[in-house]
Amino acid sequence: MIIYLRKRKGHLLSERLIQPEARRDIWEQEISSRLPSGAFGAVLARAGMGKTAFLVQMAISRMLGGENVLHVSLHEPIAKVTLWYRELFDKKFSCEPSQNSRMLWETLLPHRFIMTFRVDRFDIPNIEERLNDLLVQGIFSPRILLIDGWKTDRIGHSNLLELKSFAESHNLQVWLSVHIHRQDFEAGDYFPAFLKASEDLFDVILQMEDGGQQIQMNPLKDESGILKLWLLKMDPASLLVTAEKLQDSLKQIL
Repeated sequence: MIIYLRKRKGHLLSERLIQPEARRDIWEQEISSRLPSGAFGAVLARAGMGKTAFLVQMAISRMLGGENVLHVSLHEPIAKVTLWYRELFDKKFSCEPSQNSRMLWETLLPHRFIMTFRVDRFDIPNIEERLNDLLVQGIFSPRILLIDGWKTDRIGHSNLLELKSFAESHNLQVWLSVHIHRQDFEAGDYFPAFLKASEDLFDVILQMEDGGQQIQMNPLKDESGILKLWLLKMDPASLLVTAEKLQDSLKQIL
């Protein structure tokens, strides 16, 4: 009960601190609210396009809602991941009074736990062992798991089935970022070959593509239906995701 009250207090504090105009960008919450525990989401992109930035913004949104996020990085040290959170938080809430943003940042930190693995040593039993250590000691109990930096040559159907079972047993919603290459696609096919055998395991799959002045967030799969309502883009300079309600765009056209 004490833990629940602390989370509730932090959630109410964040609601009070954030100005109404800063809450317009609610696409993260709408996507996550439509995905049940055990659901899979993935963002695919080539190197340096902003996969980590996308996951971090998803995480910040969930943390604002009082949910715990376990961030597993397979390619960056904890200090670098921490810096991602701080920089994107500061950009996202740059219009907030400094005292408010400082207090809000402090309410978010207890909702985040960062782990790092070498990509060649990462497997599901390994992460399950470390998560169980956190649970048994009452240190951290996540609801969202982010796995950042999985390589296509290490993602097989059996790996994903194992991860799916792990997510369901721990009531986790899972988001993956995957570094893709041109050769991952067969000629004339928009869907990556390495995921075809496992497509049914995923609820949402997004692919990031260079659109010139904006990075396009193209849905390859959307069981939630939410991406039919939102047009997602990322600013290549700030790496902030912007979301435009498609219904609003249609109204302007009509």
